[in-house]
Amino acid sequence: MDLSAYSDPALKFMLRVGLAVLGITLLLLLHTLLLRARLMRRQRRERQFVEKWQPLLMQGMTTVPKFLPRVPKSEWHIFLSLWIHFQETVREESRLKLNQLAWTCGMDHAARQLLDHRSVRTRLMAVTTLGHLQDKNAWARLKSIVNDRHPLLSLAAARALTQIDAKAALPELLPLFTRRHDWPLNKIANILNEAGPDVASAPLTQIVQSAAPEQFPRLVRLLDCAHGEQALPALRRIMFATTDDGVISACLQELRDPHDAGFARAQMGHRSWFVRVQAVSALGRLGTRDDCDLLIAPLSDPIWWVRYRAAQALASLPAITLAEVQQIRENSSDRFARDILAQVIAEKQPA
Repeated sequence: MDLSAYSDPALKFMLRVGLAVLGITLLLLLHTLLLRARLMRRQRRERQFVEKWQPLLMQGMTTVPKFLPRVPKSEWHIFLSLWIHFQETVREESRLKLNQLAWTCGMDHAARQLLDHRSVRTRLMAVTTLGHLQDKNAWARLKSIVNDRHPLLSLAAARALTQIDAKAALPELLPLFTRRHDWPLNKIANILNEAGPDVASAPLTQIVQSAAPEQFPRLVRLLDCAHGEQALPALRRIMFATTDDGVISACLQELRDPHDAGFARAQMGHRSWFVRVQAVSALGRLGTRDDCDLLIAPLSDPIWWVRYRAAQALASLPAITLAEVQQIRENSSDRFARDILAQVIAEKQPA
C-alpha cells in the first residue's frame, strides 16, 4: 500500500499501526493453527500407541509376550503413563508380571534417565515407575529426591523407597514424616499402610520415644498405622506428656483399652469443647456402668456436640438399657439434657 497519497502525518501513523496490528493478528492466528495441528498429531500418535500397547499390557498381566515392540524415547512418557495406570489398578500377582514386561522393554533404564528431566511431571512419573519396579539401583537417587522442595515429587520418592525396601526406608523417612508439613498426613498414612503394620509398627513406636512435643500432633495420627498392642505404650507416652489440646483430643480418639478410661474421665471438664467431645466418646467405649453418673453432667454442656456424644456414650455403657436412659431423661430438670436424650433414645429404638 502506497502511503505517500496520505499527507496527514497522523493518518499515516494510524495506517501503519493498523497494518502492524493486522500482521500480528495473522501471525497469532497462524501460530494457533500450528499449535492445534501439533496437538492433534500428538494426540493421534498417543492414541495409536495406546491401541497397540493396551492389549499387550493386558496380556502381560498373566504372561509376558515373547515379542514386544521397541519403545522409542519419544514415546517413553506415553508407555509409562499407561503402564502406571495398569500397575495401580491390578492385583499383586499381575503387578509382578507387569514389572517383568517393563524390565524386558528397558523401562527401568528409561525411568532412571527421566529422573534428570526438567519437567516435574516427567520426574514424578519416573519416580513412580521406579517405586513400582522396586528398582534398588535407583535407591541413592530416590533418597536425594526425598529432600526436594517440591512436595509431590519428594513424597513420591518417599513412597518409592518404601516400595523398594520398607524396612530400610522407614527409619530414615519417619523423621521427615513429622517435619514435612507440606506432606499431607493421609498420604503418609497410605505409605505406611502399604508397608503394612508388621513393618511400620516398630519404627513408629521407637521414634515416639525420642520425639519432641512439636512432633506429637502428626505422630499420634500415624500410630493408627501400627499394631494396636505395639502402638498403645507410645500413645500413652504422648498422652501423658502433651499439653496440646489437639493432641489430647487425637489420643482420646485412639484409645481402645479399658485401662485408659481414667484418662478419659480426667478430660471430661476440659476447657476445649472438642476435647470434651472425645472424652465422653472414649468413656462410652471404655467405661463401665459406674460411669453413668459421670456422663450426666455433660448432657447439659453448652456445646451441642458434647451433649450429643455424652448421650450416645451413656446409651452405649455396658448393662445400660434404653428404659434406664429414659428414666434419666425423666428425672432431669435441664431442657438441653432432656432434648438430647430424647434424640438418642429415638435413634436407638428399632424402626
